[in-house]
Amino acid sequence: MARGDPLLHVRVSEELKERLEKAAKEAGRSMNAEIIQRLESTTQNEIPLVDFLRDESEELEWALAGARREQEALGKQLRELRERIIDRGATDGQALGELIIEHRWAAERVNDYERRLRKLKKILF
Repeated sequence: MARGDPLLHVRVSEELKERLEKAAKEAGRSMNAEIIQRLESTTQNEIPLVDFLRDESEELEWALAGARREQEALGKQLRELRERIIDRGATDGQALGELIIEHRWAAERVNDYERRLRKLKKILF
């Protein structure tokens, strides 16, 4: 940095100023060098973070589509089993219980993926 570089005046809270002073002292830097280092490291990481979040969003959309398909298939199996119970009266209780649990788990995955995707999209868009 040269003396001719532009000056930037910033207001910060007393607490932040004290934390920056402490961090600068521990790192053996001036306050100015500490602030510059922090700003540079932040701006260098912006693009990779956005790329990471976009990749994560795409993976979640893919996982969500799969979870929805699984939930639909399990729902169809449950409806078919319900019809068999209505038509014939008896069925395998354990198989029914397992199918209900699998359907609930699939629904929970769908809800979880949707929630995570909404959070990512708020950040990205």
